[in-house]
Amino acid sequence: MATDYQAQIDEIMGHLAEVKKRLPPETGHVSKRTPDTLGYESNPADQIERALQADGHRLWGFVVYRCTYDSDEDWQLCMQRIHENVRQSMKFCNALDLLDEDCFKLTVIEDKSKFDGASTSTVRQDFHEWCGEALNREQGSDEEIASRRQEPMPGFESMAVRYRFCVQVDAASLQSIVHGGDKPWVKLIRDDWKLKQETAALPSDALDYDEGDITDDEYEEYPPLEGNIEEDVGWMMVHLRCLMPTFYSYLWDPNTWTVLYCRPPYVLSV
Repeated sequence: MATDYQAQIDEIMGHLAEVKKRLPPETGHVSKRTPDTLGYESNPADQIERALQADGHRLWGFVVYRCTYDSDEDWQLCMQRIHENVRQSMKFCNALDLLDEDCFKLTVIEDKSKFDGASTSTVRQDFHEWCGEALNREQGSDEEIASRRQEPMPGFESMAVRYRFCVQVDAASLQSIVHGGDKPWVKLIRDDWKLKQETAALPSDALDYDEGDITDDEYEEYPPLEGNIEEDVGWMMVHLRCLMPTFYSYLWDPNTWTVLYCRPPYVLSV
């Protein structure tokens, strides 16, 4: 098995334009926030604001799981740097208003007994349960959400990013943020990811493909990550610099994960 990750990265960058095309449109292409520097499609804050309107939501930002407890001081510094990165990027986008406390929130979930050294699957399961009760508590009733919702792009299904992806900071990612120099990263976990083996037992008439569609690549084994030898392991290492708002805005498109997925230990930077 020899996977050319440089070719994969080149392909990722080549598909970025396609992802941007799927982001929600606005009348005209001039950003109201940065009319002289960034176009609407190039300003991730504009994309996040439009996504909130299309979803009928009022709050954005990732849920962050603390999975290392060796140093409270390092943890505070880690969160400080995450906030600083977001603020610097939003200032560049002329969008500090989207960081108001009634609009932006990094929800930190920490419990040493449950999450110290936890796997991504443990975090995913807890996040899934958290989302079940958090959506209406944070965004309002279904009726309130519907009343705020604006017309989405035709044929486009929003991912409601806050309730589809979460961030995990473990010992390695904390080290990269606090002591790691110019390549800080976090783990980004997809909530609805499932092992391919979990669908293998489906009846044959439920599988929507022909045998001729299967290639050798689909059976390729990769170095185990938490025991998983598939290419897509349900999480990525994402560079802190681009996590928010840039990658957050891309994730509104349900195709982004497939197009930009980068298997660890490679760190995605867009």
